[in-house]
Amino acid sequence: MCVPISASVLLAVCGVTIGIGARVLTRDLDLEVKGGERWCVLGPNGSGKTTLLHTLAGLRTPRSGSISFSGRPWPAWSLREAARSRALLLQHQSYAFGASVFDAVLIGRHPHMGRFGWESARDRQCVAAALEQMDLTALASRDVLALSGGERQRVALAAVLAQDPQLFLLDEPTAHLDLAHQARLFEHLVVLTEARSRALVFATHEYNLAARFATHALLIYDDGQVLAGTGDELLGEDRLSALFRFPLGRPVGPSAQVFAPRW
Repeated sequence: MCVPISASVLLAVCGVTIGIGARVLTRDLDLEVKGGERWCVLGPNGSGKTTLLHTLAGLRTPRSGSISFSGRPWPAWSLREAARSRALLLQHQSYAFGASVFDAVLIGRHPHMGRFGWESARDRQCVAAALEQMDLTALASRDVLALSGGERQRVALAAVLAQDPQLFLLDEPTAHLDLAHQARLFEHLVVLTEARSRALVFATHEYNLAARFATHALLIYDDGQVLAGTGDELLGEDRLSALFRFPLGRPVGPSAQVFAPRW
């Protein structure tokens, strides 16, 4: 049974079971995500990380249980209210039509625009800041269709940042990103969560990135078992080796914050 949530809880998951067809991905999941926390979601391919994120965003109805944001279940939120409060980055980025990078990022501001959809000076400022954060200012006038995969990923991330939500739900946010841009993204997300009491839930296969930046972890096994707790509790070599069914080790040394496969 879920206990009453505190005012600091942004996302409350109570007794949630998620399934696809005959398969149960998570069963009776209880979870509280508070402002200032960064949750990584780790699991092997096909374990249900993407489905979980879509469910946490209120875009998919769980088989049982409830999910609330700021004390209200998702069905009680209007589409505009929800879009202002939480942002979901999809795993794959595609653009059917050409548009400038600036206009593609401006899409993230649509929930905040007025009835007629005209952007304000504030909207343009938010877009400019997001472009700067994702190292895209010099590409603002470029057509998104002419960009590389990594550049398109940064455009999608900039749109999420411009959306300025309280809750970030990011599916494989570092896909196609080089190391410098991975670090730049997460260093900024640390500032947003710690200084502005936002929350982050991100699905990833990058266990070293998770160990470096996540405060909490949600481990999803392919048999439906789920473990939730702090990063210190769960992001160890034994648990990660069991999760990915491959031995991982941590090199000995003063900077031993990384894991390496034991080939």
